[in-house]
Amino acid sequence: MKAINKILLILFLIISVSVLSAQTVVNSKGYQTDFEDLSEQEKWTLNTGTLGEDCVNKWYFGKPGANRGDVGLFVSNDGLANNYTKTGVAVVATRILTIDKGDYELSFEWQAGGMSLVDGLYVCWIPMKDSVKTNSVNTSMLQKWVSTYGLDFGRDSLRLNQKSWNAISDTIHSDGGEYKLVFVWNNGVAGTYPPAVCVDNILIMELGRCGKPTNLTATPKGDAVVLSWEGTADAYDVRCCNNMTGEWI
Repeated sequence: MKAINKILLILFLIISVSVLSAQTVVNSKGYQTDFEDLSEQEKWTLNTGTLGEDCVNKWYFGKPGANRGDVGLFVSNDGLANNYTKTGVAVVATRILTIDKGDYELSFEWQAGGMSLVDGLYVCWIPMKDSVKTNSVNTSMLQKWVSTYGLDFGRDSLRLNQKSWNAISDTIHSDGGEYKLVFVWNNGVAGTYPPAVCVDNILIMELGRCGKPTNLTATPKGDAVVLSWEGTADAYDVRCCNNMTGEWI
């Protein structure tokens, strides 16, 4: 049953969020990136603030953070693997964006281990006009602005924890001005439960532009799986990921 649940999760991602490979799109109607474009990477600020480089665990671009492709955004204690050290940090990665006034859906793929109720990923959408200093700190203390601007994605907590790859989405609003998209990895000193956070395939699109399918099911049938869903689109692309090998089909 766990394998079927993973198939459902991956299928929900692929069907509901049509992420284009190897592409960055920035326009007045939204934003999309898979981090494969070096010029797009340069528009992100990693490990923000004067204490950012002092953090033992820091944000990097590279293969360990990728869910498809060659590059993703990830936290590491050495820049080589998505492991982390049990030294407290709240380390920040940001991207400034300007999109038309309106309501949007923010979605992305992610995984983040961490000690339960201690470590995790936080995501914020902050108006630049609020002049919030989104600095990293080299302690486990989570800054107040994270809880003030954090997205809860319809959950009971702002913190995201899940060792396997996930897709998640939430509604955000733009007044037409500049906003800062912020990812915060926070870990304490109690221990480690890798992987550290990985983020890939971010998409911001107009709310309602791409209707999500509903009643998605996956039913075993011998060596096969029967997939079904309800939706209004003329067609859907379906891809499955082998969680043992990481191979997409």
